[in-house]
Amino acid sequence: MHTIEQPSNEIGSAVEAVVPPNTVRVTAPFHDKLELIGHLLNALHAADIRYCHWKSSEHLDASMKGETDMDILFDPLQQNEVAGLLQQLGFKKFVAPGWRAYPGIADFIGLDLPSGKIIHVHAHFALTLGEAFLKGYQLPFVYQILAARVYDAAFDLYRIAPAHELVLLYIRLALKTTHRDVLRFRLGKKPEYPANIFREYKWLKQRCTPGDVSAAIECFQLQQPSIFRIAELPLSRANIIALRSHVRKALLPHKLFSPLEGNMLRWYREMVAVWRRKWMGAMGQPKPAKRTHPNGGLVIALIGADGSGKSTVIADLQGTFKKKIDICTVYMGKGRAGGLSLSRQLLAASKKKYRTGKEKKTVGENAPVPAASTVQKPVKLSQLIYRCIEALIVANERNRKLAIVAKARKQGMLVICDRFPQNIQHGYNDGPALQHLRSAKNPVLRAIAYLENRVHKKAVAQPPDLVIKLVADPVLLRQRKPGTAALPILTQKVDGIKALHFAAPSVVVTIDAAKPLHEVLAEVKGQLWNEWK
Repeated sequence: MHTIEQPSNEIGSAVEAVVPPNTVRVTAPFHDKLELIGHLLNALHAADIRYCHWKSSEHLDASMKGETDMDILFDPLQQNEVAGLLQQLGFKKFVAPGWRAYPGIADFIGLDLPSGKIIHVHAHFALTLGEAFLKGYQLPFVYQILAARVYDAAFDLYRIAPAHELVLLYIRLALKTTHRDVLRFRLGKKPEYPANIFREYKWLKQRCTPGDVSAAIECFQLQQPSIFRIAELPLSRANIIALRSHVRKALLPHKLFSPLEGNMLRWYREMVAVWRRKWMGAMGQPKPAKRTHPNGGLVIALIGADGSGKSTVIADLQGTFKKKIDICTVYMGKGRAGGLSLSRQLLAASKKKYRTGKEKKTVGENAPVPAASTVQKPVKLSQLIYRCIEALIVANERNRKLAIVAKARKQGMLVICDRFPQNIQHGYNDGPALQHLRSAKNPVLRAIAYLENRVHKKAVAQPPDLVIKLVADPVLLRQRKPGTAALPILTQKVDGIKALHFAAPSVVVTIDAAKPLHEVLAEVKGQLWNEWK
């Protein structure tokens, strides 16, 4: 098994002596840094953590604004200190699925409340590099890089020396290149590197001389003479392919897998990735593909009447978290927002074609308010049959979705529920529709009502971890979304939502939906992040 190479006394002394290291002179500091990133850097410096931002220095400004990851190389001997410090700052450790996990790399994600952005600290306690789905090399350059790090006064952080970063850029690209890539390039089917790679290359070339690059290669103790051509060769896919064999030969002692083992593992991981992506699309099952919480997922349910901004909040939560964290969004209502199942589509089509009743839905100001009691007006047999069939189909849909929610939570995903079934208010606010039939004389009707109610009891037995009630004055809600419901109905829905309670350990938070959207979003995200332990 490969182990991280320990520093010699000479290298260790060099790291300790770099206080402060060379400083990059700037004309003005960077002012758009997120608050949490500022706290993180201050804490690292105060705790004397040896670190440096080790790649993509060309767009550090984007990292400081939370637009890209922070790839930070830490001293492996300080791993426990780093993890504890990050957790104190509110960062949570997430784990990638097995087919995407690599040794020496950890993922910490934090939420910057003022901006509402998540910050992904890609913590490297080893230089694990290589092709996608494998990263089959672990390079022993950690302490040399930390010893030569430079302090960037503009961003108030330590970053890798430009010459070291340029050499590593060549090495990274060479190790990423597979036999398949070489063949595709020879056949003319592999284009040049994307513009961002060349932009990074040019930025680094402007900040170091060929002599600096040669010194960095010697520092890394790469004995292959051809590798020194890095200082002279311009970046291109053809040149990287020419260097590929020399780089791999020089780094052979630091390879984690044999050729056969590496190929088999990489192919297996690729197949798993494709299979999961296809399975998720075809079956709608939660299959983690990014990062999950090792202590379990979080189920958050958002409930609110039309016009409360529920859909906007859910869309923002999805946009914030889905890039880095596995999320599962489930519509638990009865409407069309989550898409009708085939059974309900057929039922709706039969109603449209063979409708015999004259029941009409009134949405004007004089629309009747649903009765809160179990007393119901007499309905025609055809209407009763339709309602029973519809209620059973909806209950079956909710039962299936509850199973998805439970599975996603168990797998450590963030589960966002649009509405949630309850068993307190009947006939509205996602409560059972056939409760009044529980006391019917007909045993068939009683059985149907029992089957529907059983699903709602199941929902009560597995409540969300966090319930967000978005509540506002019904008049304001109707102004925001006119024509959706009569004011009396809307009032009853809002009052019902206020009165709803969920069993422990659910945490229920009521938020004033009349507040500005950015305040509502900040409060929702803050509550979500605080509850996810």
